[in-house]
Amino acid sequence: MTTKIAVGLVLACIAMPGLSMAAGQVAAQNERPAKSEAAPEYTQAQIALYRSNQVGMLNKNEMVTYSFIRQGSLETPLEDKASISIVDMDQDGKKNIVVDFLSGDNHIDMPVFEGFKLGNPILMVFLEHDVKEMSELTKGSTLYFRNRIHDGLASPNMTKVEPISVTIDEKKVEATLVTVKPFVGLKEIERFKQFEQKSYQFVISPHVPGGVYSIKTMTPSQDGNPPILEEVLQYASRSKS
Repeated sequence: MTTKIAVGLVLACIAMPGLSMAAGQVAAQNERPAKSEAAPEYTQAQIALYRSNQVGMLNKNEMVTYSFIRQGSLETPLEDKASISIVDMDQDGKKNIVVDFLSGDNHIDMPVFEGFKLGNPILMVFLEHDVKEMSELTKGSTLYFRNRIHDGLASPNMTKVEPISVTIDEKKVEATLVTVKPFVGLKEIERFKQFEQKSYQFVISPHVPGGVYSIKTMTPSQDGNPPILEEVLQYASRSKS
């Protein structure tokens, strides 16, 4: 059984301030400033993840594939894959993108992301998968977890942004590592104490097709043993779709 997700909530609560819309309206809103005298201010983390043209090097009928690995004691281990496909592109470089995320019971059903230019929708779908999983494990609200991730990325004090290098096609290239622990010190997290130290790591690079090299979530054990839950999505290949 696949899962259908409300795209507007994903974008509004995790990605960019002030968004609440269908996937087809994403890019137009991304490129317009807020209806105020000044455009919204973004943190370094938000700019790296959602305000850069990550899909710019991709053309119509191209696909980027990612590997997905889950391990740890909280969930059944899983090896699967995800992909984004450019199904159309206009003269301004805006793209219609189909996201195929995991398979079988783990599959997330998303509508086409139309007119997309900033960011990469695989980030948003991964995070929606993440909050859904946390909600199922804790019986907590998906909205609560979405909001905490959004707040973490929107706070310079809660994020760390640093330059690193990664290897792609046997070459070392420059990349940016964004790390956030959105649940540390929150009063409400006492209900979900095992997730307080959960970390999110995003590796972004303009040299990687689609811009996203990897996304990793890690929930450490409280007794020094291996992590109780770890999930990694990593760039695998670029091909014709």
